[in-house]
Order: sequence, then C-alpha cells, then structure tokens
Amino acid sequence: MECVNLLVTDFKHLEKVLDGFRARARSIPTDVAIHGITYALTLIAARSNYKAIEVGLRAGGCREAIEKVGGVLKDADIEELSYGVYGAVVAYVMKSSGVVKSTSFRELIEETLRDPSLRLKAMIVFEWVKRFSEAYIPGSSR
Repeated sequence: MECVNLLVTDFKHLEKVLDGFRARARSIPTDVAIHGITYALTLIAARSNYKAIEVGLRAGGCREAIEKVGGVLKDADIEELSYGVYGAVVAYVMKSSGVVKSTSFRELIEETLRDPSLRLKAMIVFEWVKRFSEAYIPGSSR
C-alpha cells in the first residue's frame, strides 16, 4: 500500500503519529463492521476534523493527502493528528479505488447513507489499510 509505505519511509520522524495511525488502523475496522461506515467516518472526523477526510477525498496522491493534513490540523495534538492522517489516507484510498465519488465530507456521509453496499466495499479498504499498517509500522514496543 503506497500510503502506508510512504508514511514509514518519508514521515518516520513522526513516530508517535505512526503509532497512533497503526492503532486507528487496527481498531476502526471493528467500528465499520459493527456500527457501519457512516459511524466510523463520523468518529474519525469527530476525533480529528472533517477537513482531514476532505483532504483525502480531494488529494491527487498519498503524499499530498498526508502533507495537507498537517496544514488543516496545525494546532492538533498527536491523537488528533493520527486520526486525521488515518482519515485522509482511508478517504484517499476509497476515492482513488472508486469505492466513493464524494469530494466533501457532507457528500461522503450522504453517499454512505444512500448506498448500504458501500459498507462492504469500504470494509475491504479498511482491512487492507489495517494489514499494511501491521506489516509496515512496528508495534509500540520499538
């Protein structure tokens, strides 16, 4: 996965953000499975900012998505930033793989509410991000 690899190679200096990203990647797929995609996206937005998800929906690539989150969340703490980067990456992957068509958070929420089949398609994205995060980002016992 291009985005996770980029995080580890070019953003490895953000060790605590990477740890948080890995934690989000491991826990949020359960929220998608139990509560649905709309809930999970809203949770990510609530713990960071909906604008971080919009960055991912509008980005031309992983690097752009990751770098722009820092500008949107410039005063954020590590947890907010890890949620924001995670949200931007997941939104970028869903958009670039054709799972969603939205370009704003509001459109994304409406799209997920209109189309229940998105839950299954999005679940695949969340699971892949989880697996790549587990493979590329070492656990907190560094």
